[in-house]
Amino acid sequence: MSKRVKNLITAELESKFKGADSIVVIDYIGIDSKTTAGIRSALRKKKVTMTVVRNAMAAKALEGAGLKGAAGLLKGTNAVVY
Repeated sequence: MSKRVKNLITAELESKFKGADSIVVIDYIGIDSKTTAGIRSALRKKKVTMTVVRNAMAAKALEGAGLKGAAGLLKGTNAVVY
């Protein structure tokens, strides 16, 4: 992925994080795709989004949104729920 694309994704995530009431970082390892799809569907019904994103991009977006401390939670395989 090019640096330009990464920057665009990071900027979009940052704007979404700024507008979120809360943000949760989850470890989704061990959850199969069918279960993940079910979780995403249930979250969508509640107007909540679950995004799998590279840790470095999520950390930059969280820092840009003023949530610098949350970046320490990004280890391993994560999804961000907001």
